Amino acid sequence: MYKIPILDNSYFDLTKLDFSFLNVKVIKVDSQEFKNYIVNLFCEEDYKFIDSVLKKSIYDLHAIILTEEFNKSNISLPIDIYKFLLITFPSQLNIINEVLFEFDEEYKNFTISGIRDNIEFAIMENPLIITDLQISHINVFAKKYFKFKKNTYIEDIIENYYNSFLVHQRTFQFISLFICLENSLPQDKELTYRLKRSWAIFCGNTHKDKSIILNNLTKIFELRNKLVHGSSLKKDDYKLDSYLNYLRNLISIYVIKLFFIDNNEFVKLNYNRSEIDKWVTTIGFNDKLITNNDNFISFIMLNFNKKINKEL
Repeated sequence: MYKIPILDNSYFDLTKLDFSFLNVKVIKVDSQEFKNYIVNLFCEEDYKFIDSVLKKSIYDLHAIILTEEFNKSNISLPIDIYKFLLITFPSQLNIINEVLFEFDEEYKNFTISGIRDNIEFAIMENPLIITDLQISHINVFAKKYFKFKKNTYIEDIIENYYNSFLVHQRTFQFISLFICLENSLPQDKELTYRLKRSWAIFCGNTHKDKSIILNNLTKIFELRNKLVHGSSLKKDDYKLDSYLNYLRNLISIYVIKLFFIDNNEFVKLNYNRSEIDKWVTTIGFNDKLITNNDNFISFIMLNFNKKINKEL
């Protein structure tokens, strides 16, 4: 089944991003290009039906489409692009509909879903915001991301991060994000402290930043322990939203930095989790995380510094 995700809640014109290296393109739903694409797949009447079903929004709706004939090897790419946008810029960018196509030798058919119809999605609170100055950097990062993420533990982190957007209950969102943290280290003794220290070193820029992140993660761990051990969260419920946003920003920074670490051994070892853990263990709070592209990292970090370097 080929799924065309229809995205809402983006302040930014997503058509400016370049995914041509994947034979994928983002187009506006109200464009002639989208109409031609649907008509070429089916017919004029089918397009009119789809257009009538799609929800209206204060933002432009965007569709992620394949620019080549779809098959088993590429039909997941439009959703993969959506995951990429969420991990690069945590937001409430939302798949408000999906156009689903089924083909076989005898017939072709389509349906259109409203997968967010029954979910209270905080759609207007945190739209995707990207500046034009960031476009070239994002396009460079996209090529690295899709080249190296396959079959590594990074893919597990991304999937659990994505799952946190799919479930309605905030406690399940919290657990999904917590699994991302645990995905980053080998599962052995003294996991808790090593995990907090590793993420603080990885995501912070200065000694002060790293100390704040370490303290914040200690608070988040305390809430996690209450949750998994069945304690009441009535007194802590107000913390969940801020912890969810904090974790999403932290995970985003971690994944982005992983692709730009100045250590060719990571590439040779296919981003082996144990080797990265050994490397981080040798780094102190006063050491700088060296990257291949400091300009890109500092540019991306502008979006997150105020969100992760503040005490919870």
